[in-house]
Amino acid sequence: IVMDFSQWTQKLEIYPDDLIIKVSPGVKTGDIHRLAEHYNLMYAPDPSSSSICTIGGNLAENAGGPRGVKYGVTKDYVIGLEVVTAAGKLIRTGGSTVKNVTGYDLTKLLIGSEGTLGIITEATLRLIPKPLDTMTAMVIFDDLYTAGKSISKILTAGVRPSKMEILDQNSINKVEDYAELNLPRDAAAIILVEVDGDPEVLPKELAVIKKALEEIGVSNVQVAENKDQEQKLWQVRKLVSPAIVTSGY
Repeated sequence: IVMDFSQWTQKLEIYPDDLIIKVSPGVKTGDIHRLAEHYNLMYAPDPSSSSICTIGGNLAENAGGPRGVKYGVTKDYVIGLEVVTAAGKLIRTGGSTVKNVTGYDLTKLLIGSEGTLGIITEATLRLIPKPLDTMTAMVIFDDLYTAGKSISKILTAGVRPSKMEILDQNSINKVEDYAELNLPRDAAAIILVEVDGDPEVLPKELAVIKKALEEIGVSNVQVAENKDQEQKLWQVRKLVSPAIVTSGY
């Protein structure tokens, strides 16, 4: 059975003082991001397909995204659900408050169940304050092994990135063929790293990451100089799927 909820978009209501947002299953994740940011808040889960994916799909699959390294995945930001069971019964789980600790946690059980335990018809999502600023760097590697090793090195350097993604050479070239973003075609891999928080602290955090990478012989670190460059770097990750689909393999 396939159920298409993409047109069920009627509810997209934010309660900024309560740090929650209530949504219908067909609402696009990108629309949730934009509404939250209008109130200087953030819905943390950010699947790379956020411009086209729906929150209902995110809930069914427990979607993650580049911010997962620091902020977690979809289930960490859902505090209540409206669900229709296979018997046709309407149930509500969780609530509208962040601290809701009594009883069984049916909310997390349902998230990621891919519709096998019920059909989600509404969700109450938790919002957090939007970080004051972000900085992004692209690290370029000559071999894939060092790129993988660098991930552990970054995560144990004393700084927690807000986003981190690795792309291998095939992905880099598919995106370059698709969008011509001036990516390093010869690189074995690249890692995109973002830090967020106090603007005065971010350069220091990137310096810590650079120093950790230098300890394993990695020095090709390019830091985005402005928001346009930063957005362009993360666009690389968002284009991987359409680039591969368009290429035919």
